Amino acid sequence: MAEEKPRTLKVLEALSKMTEPTSPADIGIVIKLSPRDTGKTLYDLGKGGLARKPDEKQSLWLITDKGRKYIENPPVPSVRPLSPILEPTTQTDHSDRPLEPPPPVPPGEEQPETVPSQADLFRAEGERLGFGSRKGDIKLEAVVTYVERTANLDDLGSVWNALTEMGVANDVKKRW
Repeated sequence: MAEEKPRTLKVLEALSKMTEPTSPADIGIVIKLSPRDTGKTLYDLGKGGLARKPDEKQSLWLITDKGRKYIENPPVPSVRPLSPILEPTTQTDHSDRPLEPPPPVPPGEEQPETVPSQADLFRAEGERLGFGSRKGDIKLEAVVTYVERTANLDDLGSVWNALTEMGVANDVKKRW
């Protein structure tokens, strides 16, 4: 499997092949990257002195001598040793033992935190948006119940359709 070059090196190599100042869109076409991402990378390269804009009024870029040297001798990423937490241990394997249920929580102590369901997350987002808080609004619980029954909460298209059927405004659906 070929290792993919970092974006900065790709942009620098493409910039080094250009004979005149070039726009981020032109470089993006060469390396198959969006002009926005290419522009951001060029800006970062400019801050590092590897690329420059010959005219500050235009968004055209050139590679600098420092950038050419960088291409010739790119830095080698250092390999750090694993942290003590991630190092393999020599503990014995207990996979043959049956799993034991967690010990019961005594009364008065907090229950362990559980992962919220999609419906809980959907309801919390509706509360955060303030949905159903004004007089005459559809109640949040009615929308949550309807969406739970008619839509797959893992499918955004399905949720969008259910909210549309309930008459929820587009701007609210987009934020939800």
